[in-house]
Amino acid sequence: VVAFSGRIFEQDNTVSDSSTVSVTAKYINSPETVLYNKSRILFGFDKAKLPIRKEDECIIVEGQLDVILSHQAGFPNTVAVSGTSLTEQHLALIGRITKNIVLAFDADEAGLKAMRRNLETALDHGFTVSIAQLPAGADPADVISKDAKAWAVCVKNAQHIVEFYLDVLCKDTDNRRLVYKNVEAEVMPLLARVQSSVEQAHFVKLIAERLAIAEDPVWEALKKQKRPAKRFGQIPTGAGMSSANSASFEERRISNIRKRIQGILLWQGSQKTPMVNYDEYKEKYKNVVGAPFEEDGKHFSSLERDRLILEAEMAHQDSQNISDLLEELFVDIQGLVLKVRLIKTLGVVKKAEAAGDEKKAEEALSLCHELSRKMSETAFNNNI
Repeated sequence: VVAFSGRIFEQDNTVSDSSTVSVTAKYINSPETVLYNKSRILFGFDKAKLPIRKEDECIIVEGQLDVILSHQAGFPNTVAVSGTSLTEQHLALIGRITKNIVLAFDADEAGLKAMRRNLETALDHGFTVSIAQLPAGADPADVISKDAKAWAVCVKNAQHIVEFYLDVLCKDTDNRRLVYKNVEAEVMPLLARVQSSVEQAHFVKLIAERLAIAEDPVWEALKKQKRPAKRFGQIPTGAGMSSANSASFEERRISNIRKRIQGILLWQGSQKTPMVNYDEYKEKYKNVVGAPFEEDGKHFSSLERDRLILEAEMAHQDSQNISDLLEELFVDIQGLVLKVRLIKTLGVVKKAEAAGDEKKAEEALSLCHELSRKMSETAFNNNI
């Protein structure tokens, strides 16, 4: 547990005078701490990771109740942003597992405006973004409470963001000139961010058909859009967080994951009939962590050893996928080790450039490229 969160069920608007209305926020979260940063935390992600990998898709909702009911309705690949915006840090978490996301937020005019930057950021990072359209004024929890099957239909019929915006802009208007103008202003910047040329061609054809025009003007409009440059090797470090602090944060994550693995292996090693191949995972621990499991655990006091075993047993005794969990944790460590090296090397580049040391900056930048390549390969091969 890193924080607590609550939701207002019935809005209490108190009027202190004829002109002032006090409205309580819909979601109330704990204050941010070293452990709890809304920009980095996705509610339900710990439970959703394996289903997201299995479905190759992540459903993103706004609130915690939306997640709970969505899981109960048969969609365990759902996570929540807990009333905040979808950030680059959130996308980095999800992107280790899948590049396909379905957003299920309020789809009114205000909601679309609030979502716009999220959509652009996701597209810039190579995600395929779809929208699950909800009834006006309803959130997923409302839909599921009335009819879980209706929520399944919303998810199944989710539209690619380009197609969704096209439908919204072409709806309920006979002013074709206004539609053309809005499509060029709202849809074309999104299409320019789509990284697949094949998908771009598909949507150019769709736009031309919907607007009853030839494809050539659509291509011309697309060419006018400035596609954002890819930020090679850039790692989001969070608002106000230096590279050193970010590396330290990721190293703490590595330490925590390492302890989780140690706890699971200690627990399994104490069982007469382990649920995993104990010897195989001890060997994997040595290969990934760089130290024999027995050697690494010598510093544990008996009390700490018992605590790790108890925590692992309480958390996973009912799990049928201990092997999958261990594989995922090992992959996370491999990815985080590369990430820490990249963050530190980017810091070297920055210092070398500030000092005017071009040779050192060039060498460090070359290493950054190599680390980024390895991270990409790891993400591709192991879905990290």
